[in-house]
Amino acid sequence: MYYQFAVLIQEHAAFGRLPYLFVLEDEGKDYHIIHDRVTRANLKKYRPQLTKPLVEMVFETEEYSDKSLKQRFTNKKISPREFIKKLDGEYVKKFIRPFIEKRIATIISIARDEGVRVYLRDSQVTVYRGKEIFIKSKPAGIAFNFEKLENGTRYFQTIRHNGKIINLTAKNGSILSNDPCWLLLQNKLYHFEESVDGKKLAIFFNKQFIQVPARLEKNFYSTFVKKCITNFPVHAEGFEIKEVDPEKKAALFFEMDFAGLPALALRFRYNDKYISPVNDQTKYVQLEKNAGYNFQVVFRDFDWENHITQILIKLGLSCKYENYYLPNSDAGEKYMLIGWLNSHAAELAKAGIEINQGFADISYFTGEINVKVSYTEKQDWFDVYAMAKFGDDFEIPMFKLRKYLLNDIREYKLPDGQIAILPEHWFKRYEDLVSFGEAHQKNIRVKKHHFPLVGPSIGGVIDMVINSGEIDISKATAGPIPQPTGLNARLRSYQDEGFQWLARMRKFKLGACLADDMGLGKTLQTLSILLKHFSEEKASGEQTAKTSSGQLDLFADAEIDINGKPSMVVMPASLIHNWENEIRKFAPSIKFINYTGTQRSDMVDKFTTTNLILTTYGVIRNDIQDLEEHEFDYVILDESQIIKNPASKIARAVNKLNCKHKITLSGTPIENSLIDLWSQMNFLNKGLLGDLSFFKRYFATPIERNNDAEKQEKLQLLIKPVILRRTKIQVEKELPELVEEFIYCEMSEGQSEFYLEEKSRIRNQVLAAIEDHGLKNSGVAMLQGLSKLRQVANHPKMVFPDYKHGSGKFNEIIRNLETLISEGHKVLMFSSYVKHLRLLEDYFLENDIGYSMLTGTTVKRGKIIKEFQEDKQKKVFLISMKAGGTGINLTQADYVFLLDPWWNPAVENQAVSRAHRIGQARHVFSYRFITLGTIEEKILNLQQKKSKLADIFIRSDTPLQKLSVENLRELID
Repeated sequence: MYYQFAVLIQEHAAFGRLPYLFVLEDEGKDYHIIHDRVTRANLKKYRPQLTKPLVEMVFETEEYSDKSLKQRFTNKKISPREFIKKLDGEYVKKFIRPFIEKRIATIISIARDEGVRVYLRDSQVTVYRGKEIFIKSKPAGIAFNFEKLENGTRYFQTIRHNGKIINLTAKNGSILSNDPCWLLLQNKLYHFEESVDGKKLAIFFNKQFIQVPARLEKNFYSTFVKKCITNFPVHAEGFEIKEVDPEKKAALFFEMDFAGLPALALRFRYNDKYISPVNDQTKYVQLEKNAGYNFQVVFRDFDWENHITQILIKLGLSCKYENYYLPNSDAGEKYMLIGWLNSHAAELAKAGIEINQGFADISYFTGEINVKVSYTEKQDWFDVYAMAKFGDDFEIPMFKLRKYLLNDIREYKLPDGQIAILPEHWFKRYEDLVSFGEAHQKNIRVKKHHFPLVGPSIGGVIDMVINSGEIDISKATAGPIPQPTGLNARLRSYQDEGFQWLARMRKFKLGACLADDMGLGKTLQTLSILLKHFSEEKASGEQTAKTSSGQLDLFADAEIDINGKPSMVVMPASLIHNWENEIRKFAPSIKFINYTGTQRSDMVDKFTTTNLILTTYGVIRNDIQDLEEHEFDYVILDESQIIKNPASKIARAVNKLNCKHKITLSGTPIENSLIDLWSQMNFLNKGLLGDLSFFKRYFATPIERNNDAEKQEKLQLLIKPVILRRTKIQVEKELPELVEEFIYCEMSEGQSEFYLEEKSRIRNQVLAAIEDHGLKNSGVAMLQGLSKLRQVANHPKMVFPDYKHGSGKFNEIIRNLETLISEGHKVLMFSSYVKHLRLLEDYFLENDIGYSMLTGTTVKRGKIIKEFQEDKQKKVFLISMKAGGTGINLTQADYVFLLDPWWNPAVENQAVSRAHRIGQARHVFSYRFITLGTIEEKILNLQQKKSKLADIFIRSDTPLQKLSVENLRELID
């Protein structure tokens, strides 16, 4: 006897036909004897002979056992039999049978794949071989058949298998599973490749066709028939189904996706029908209007659709979900998507891809956007033709977009009402163009000093005057300009470079800021360019003065600039004397006047007969109404940081002066904020940095608050051509080891009055003492009187603590010191008087300036000296002459201030040597501060004249013994 496993399909009273796994006995007859059913209970017995899929089949059959179904579909404590007895037929059809059919489909598939025979069981004991059911391995198809008659339409279904049409009627058909559909027809079991509704097939098991009356045909054809043609093969009689070649177009729909985010939805249009790529429909059907019940069928072109998809991918889109696409770098931001469409409009149009929008309230411009730029070079500016192009329809002058570009407004309304989104990169690229350019007709006029900043934004390579932040020397002269004749100095290399630079700046009519470190000769370089200019004017005047015979008129004044205009230097009052001395020393041929004092109005008539006018900021402030009526060639501001506050009366006044050329001199053009720089740059080259409100918004705030590196770079690019700065370290190879200079200080008004009173009183006291006691016995009175005058020349507060007015020298010391500190230098300050050092100490404490101090009472000198040498915050060393005479080495300082002249210059020289000595790697600058109109100036004059009195008084160890009354009078008168 032989046993085999087989699937028997048997009828269940409540649930219909159900398959189970059985064990059959095969005796070689035309039937099998049913030996046993394989269940979970006896699975262990048969498991060695069962494959894994067959074990799974057993578990699937157990899922629809009466007991399992009762447990799944009710919580009531009733028996399975009672549960089945109470079941409603509709409930079974709606809930239980679909659950069972999913298992049936799995069981049949396993039987087919495992080669297990299937039988229809109609006996309790045996199964006849003739009842075997054959499972077709290939899927069947379904076909719909329609026949249009005069009085209606007949409709029925057939199935297709292996090229044969199989009718459903009278073949004992049965649906074992509706979804997926397994159809038992006679002894064959079919499954389908399409999604087939088995219930609709069952209609035709006992019925040849369905008759649709004429009154229902319109709806029948437009819905059911159309749907059948779309999804299944259809055989039609009495009406036509024809395939057509459609117009194809791809489209990107700019719309909101399911999550409410902007995205690009790809759809394909066949004639007037849009189809999503994710739709698996292979064709679509259209019922022709006014043509009976004829249909047009359009098949999708999947090769073409794939080609379009690949184009989008190459352009940088990727499918995020379903048919929604986004740029690879975009998270779905609306402006970014519109920008992508604008950027790729030409490629999309070339590929035949339309752009549609799904926003009801607004229409965005999705065409190509670009900027067309050209330019024309003029003498002092460029006319830039910049036009924003929106497709082929609109051209908008770039300057009309200025408000949008400067205020980060992306949306611009085009003349046709569409909203164009200005490309994000325009805001950086053209910001400088519309910020610094000015509207001129349809052009933007850009001054040449703005071109280093604006040039890159228009993408042009221009042979421009300002190149990489430097003046193009080839455009100014054929070679270096010779130094002016009449200059009593030989310019060092860096000074000649400054002179050449100032000459080029004049050539290009650009204001120049000479910002060298203190002591490097800004005044000398300025005098050089003035002398060069005056000599050129003189030559021009001589040419004009020639007679008609061509000979020079002997009576013409060749020393006066006949056709020229005077130049003016504006400075702090304390610098007037220094400028006068520098002119006499280095450029004695320059005619100048000192336009200060109460009688200065009388000098106005001399303006036309002089080269240079020296005046002060205070005078300019007070006399601007008169001075603005005059024209000057140069206006030069020394210590130009004084106009750092653009709202000050002084700043407003100097900007009213009329001149051709401008120079500012300052070692510290920026003291507190970038507004300091703007004020000076606006004086030199009006508009270079825009107006003040623009400068604050565009440069000052981003740089000072946010340390904006890009704005810093742009600002440097703008000012670099008009600022020349050399530090002492940069040029120290050209410097002598020791540079000694004098700084002359004007007394303040209160100090001058006080000094004159004290001088008169002391003079009378000393002369009276000499008359009463003789010259030899009056030494103490003489020394006391002269010492008191020296202290008043420094600061009257040293003698009279209640003195309320200022000191000219003290102010000059502080002004120069702050310049050096801002440049990063260390300074030694020597004074004969500890009182003087204490006054400075008070100022340093109030203004948080780091300092060290050494006097005769100082203990731990070594510690103090080491702190100054090593502590970078210690900027100043206050030293009394006597304490600093020996035993110290202060090579960290490279500037020495001698605050008051000592009787013996050897002592001063010894003080300077504290910084300038072996081991000093820097060059040392020494400054002697001299108060004009005081005993200090007379002592200095004695030194310079090398007179007998100087020899007696300065170089003698016992000066008072060799001093005559006449000598003393000369000293204190």
